[in-house]
Amino acid sequence: GTGASTSKSACDENKPTTILENQLKIRQFGFGQSNPTYLIEITSCYCNNDDDNNNNSQSQVMKKNIVLRKKPDKIAHKSAHAIHREYQVLRSVHKYNHSVSTPLLLIPVPKPLVYCQDESVLGSEFYLMEYLKGRVYTNPTLPDMTPIERALAYKDAIRILVNIHSMPYNDHLFSQKANMNKFYTTVKN
Repeated sequence: GTGASTSKSACDENKPTTILENQLKIRQFGFGQSNPTYLIEITSCYCNNDDDNNNNSQSQVMKKNIVLRKKPDKIAHKSAHAIHREYQVLRSVHKYNHSVSTPLLLIPVPKPLVYCQDESVLGSEFYLMEYLKGRVYTNPTLPDMTPIERALAYKDAIRILVNIHSMPYNDHLFSQKANMNKFYTTVKN
């Protein structure tokens, strides 16, 4: 999520805009990912000096969360952990969501931001995507929900699976037929 707040601060009045603080926090998500996945929390505080307003200084705090996914440090086979394919699928589904006529047909995915194949940056290829707040269920029986909540959660999961299987893959998922055939072969095997 993102957010902004404004407060008075002791800023450098000689400069029109002063960056007061940049803070970066990185933590790895705990479970369930074959590719290491990290939450990156970015906090920036900017000071804006307004000379026309009695030299009142105001600071603005901007917060942004993004997610980084990368190949693991050790992989069994070169074709394993195909981050580029994962990014391509995510980007295609996100693009498809912009073409649907009703929200009931959406496939919930985060917005992909950038893919980097240059292994010299982080030691392996990676991509960044927006962070979406949500719930992660580790027990499929959903014991912490009421029977009505559980029924609604299962119904929504089925709706999303139907949407995934209803997506016109030829139009949205792959631009090259060779890639599509390669993908289907990989999925079947």
